[in-house]
Amino acid sequence: MRQLHEEANPRHRLRVEHDAETLLIHLSDEDGTSWTTIAVSRRSRELAIARGPRQSDAARLAYEELHRREKKERPARRAGKHLQRGRGDG
Repeated sequence: MRQLHEEANPRHRLRVEHDAETLLIHLSDEDGTSWTTIAVSRRSRELAIARGPRQSDAARLAYEELHRREKKERPARRAGKHLQRGRGDG
């Protein structure tokens, strides 16, 4: 995990972490009392944003939302490609 903070306000922080599928960007509120997390799919660049009182809460919500949406969209993308190929065969 990488972390930056504002020099004049060390409670205002930015953290970045990633795994093979997802990039998580965590941004604290100005006073450091709550967090916003942006979850980005490394494959599709889709994103989800969540807020929570703790970094872990915001991260879990954003991560789950991103991957829930991606699972929903994958079959539709495959079906769309199949239909497009089928049009040229008729």
